[in-house]
Amino acid sequence: MDGMRKIFSGPLLVFMTGGLLGMITGAVALNILVSYRLDRHHQEIKNLQNMLMEKEIKLSKLEESINKNKFVIKDIEIMIHHEADELDKIELEKAVRKKYSSLVGREVKSVDMDLAAEIIENRIMKVQQTEYQLKVRRIFLSEVLKIWIDASKVN
Repeated sequence: MDGMRKIFSGPLLVFMTGGLLGMITGAVALNILVSYRLDRHHQEIKNLQNMLMEKEIKLSKLEESINKNKFVIKDIEIMIHHEADELDKIELEKAVRKKYSSLVGREVKSVDMDLAAEIIENRIMKVQQTEYQLKVRRIFLSEVLKIWIDASKVN
């Protein structure tokens, strides 16, 4: 028994402790690297899902109005001025695009600009437990409806 204590109390103990700490440090570093890449991929997936939904809505609205040959809204561009998380910005853009999706395919002269701005003016939207108040900075109506929005956190 005393022989075993001598073996585990000297350099072998230091070597085993160093090896264990090295494995723990390596596992933590690997976890940090993988989680960063996972977050980037998650953000990319959200962005692609948003683009896919937008394209599907646009396609269905354009198919409905293709026989009319009139000056219709074909696309919606949303520029959100927001200085927080990119995922929140993507979710806000998705929610705003959903509010305006009914305008795609409508004739431009039948859209009231004041009503189009009022759809989201001073609206509070909740994204991942955070509330944002939206204010329309500018709106431009042609074949492409362009909307510039300021988003600020609500306390």
